[in-house]
Amino acid sequence: MLKCIEYKPSFLLHKGVVICKMQYVTAKDLYQTILQSFINNFIKQPFHYLPSIKNIIHKQWPDDLKSIGTKSVPVACWNNSSMLDKNGITFYINSKNIINKESLPMLYGPQNNEKEVLINYNHMKELLKICNIFPKIISMSEWHSWYFITNNEIKVILGRNNIDNKLQIFIKLYPTLMKEANMENKYIEYIDLRYNSGAAVHWLSRHNKSVN
Repeated sequence: MLKCIEYKPSFLLHKGVVICKMQYVTAKDLYQTILQSFINNFIKQPFHYLPSIKNIIHKQWPDDLKSIGTKSVPVACWNNSSMLDKNGITFYINSKNIINKESLPMLYGPQNNEKEVLINYNHMKELLKICNIFPKIISMSEWHSWYFITNNEIKVILGRNNIDNKLQIFIKLYPTLMKEANMENKYIEYIDLRYNSGAAVHWLSRHNKSVN
């Protein structure tokens, strides 16, 4: 909540009230943004310069201002440079303000493909629940070739075509591969599913993994 905002010589604003949960934006950020938003003696869209806050409802009186905002909540990191909300819209916030950033998935892809990558992330995450794993990294190349890395550090290369079929192959193979890995003290570095049937598995010993 901000009170007693003055901006001279335009006019005196006796009271300003901002209602917004500031999980990713500080009160100082809001204050500076409001001061930058005076246009012809009016405050117009005071949070315009704070992309993590949207859907502003504001009311103006001669000397009072009430502004209500909702924030964009990050559901994933995008290309190591921005965040995605649940609708696949990018926005920027200071990474220092993000709580538990490590728990957010890392999504990568060409510009303007944010929604497609997020939709596929959610789809893969749902399918992989049966294996008690989830994708922590998903990447789509410029040629629409996909791979993901699971939370237990297995890289799964899917390629471009028949993605759902390849995911089903992975889901069927996963229990058997993990059983073999545990029995023989091995580690799965990656699984390549870019084949008409079956998959190629690259193994490492536990010793090699610890050394690397």
